[in-house]
Amino acid sequence: MTTKDIDIVPTYFTTYTNKVPDDLPLLDALETYGIEYLTAQKDKYEEIGDQVYAPGKWSIKQALVHVIDTERIFAYRALRFARGDQSALAGFEQDGYAAEAKVDHRSLESVLDEYAAVRHSSICLYESLDDEKLQRHGTASGKKVSVLALGFMTCGHIIHHQQIIEEKYYPLIA
Repeated sequence: MTTKDIDIVPTYFTTYTNKVPDDLPLLDALETYGIEYLTAQKDKYEEIGDQVYAPGKWSIKQALVHVIDTERIFAYRALRFARGDQSALAGFEQDGYAAEAKVDHRSLESVLDEYAAVRHSSICLYESLDDEKLQRHGTASGKKVSVLALGFMTCGHIIHHQQIIEEKYYPLIA
């Protein structure tokens, strides 16, 4: 299934789903924007280190841990909805999560290893779902969303943050 098959996605999250090519099936998108997508940038990430482009902004490691946290939350939501759970799920405060992540003691390598593990887990989850389960939906953060949309939101979210890194952080080492 591709982004064209998404039937329920909150308007805000189309910012992410629209970043994924229309003809790319979900499992291919999860692979394409997986660990190799990030490790291709590893040298630049290391050169930037803990620099930020403006006061109060996240470092690259903080941004990547935010992506990891968000992917875990999206996958949890997808699992619940795919299994038929119709309980409304609460949102999360990304800035609070980022502050609690305390990434200063972590190496970039450990963050990338965690990303690889989380993405592998997400791929396994989505591989286990048939089309009927991908079209199921539930409510999270007060908005209806489909399992399929959550998968593509996961992909678009990393694209979004990589675009910010390229635009805002790469000039720090130019």
